[in-house]
Amino acid sequence: MNIPSNLTEFLYWVKERTEKLWSVDDENCPKGFYGAQWQGLSEEQIDQVERKYEVSFTYEHREFLKILHAIDKKEIVEYEDDGELIAEECTFFYNWLENETEIISQRNSFYKWMWDDIMSVNHVWLKSWGIKPKSIEKRKEIFDEWFSRLPRLLPVRNSACVVENNNLKWNPVVSIRGSDIVILGWDFRTYLLYELRDHLDLYRCI
Repeated sequence: MNIPSNLTEFLYWVKERTEKLWSVDDENCPKGFYGAQWQGLSEEQIDQVERKYEVSFTYEHREFLKILHAIDKKEIVEYEDDGELIAEECTFFYNWLENETEIISQRNSFYKWMWDDIMSVNHVWLKSWGIKPKSIEKRKEIFDEWFSRLPRLLPVRNSACVVENNNLKWNPVVSIRGSDIVILGWDFRTYLLYELRDHLDLYRCI
């Protein structure tokens, strides 16, 4: 299988391959995705989003938003609760034009999750912060100062977010839950190959 290495070509490859899989209503099409299509943003729309949220997308993130961005369907997630099968409609990739509440909530959650890990049973405290003060107010002061120096994180999907920094060697996409930080991909290409593995039809012989 020839997977493009060039980012732009790769994103168009993802678009074509996923939409082809979603165009057939059979067992290979994930629930909720039949007929789904990607909704890319124009350069002007991306500029408007940057101004609205006071963010700056990296080159890779902009390319992703122009070609893919979000889909026009909801993902159907099924789970069992007390023996009953529950099906819920969930946002697949965040739509920066429509999911304002979710995006703001997710951005605020990064701070909250990390602070909760300091105050909860995990009792997280980095060595670089020095001796842990007894005072909660002092702990928060130290944490707030440290957190303010971190590069901002921009939500992509669920807990996945991209680091807002154009000066990095790589453009990592990470998953953050409290102090648990996992690298999902060192760039958008490796991240999407992981995240969309069930939508790219990679495992069937062609």
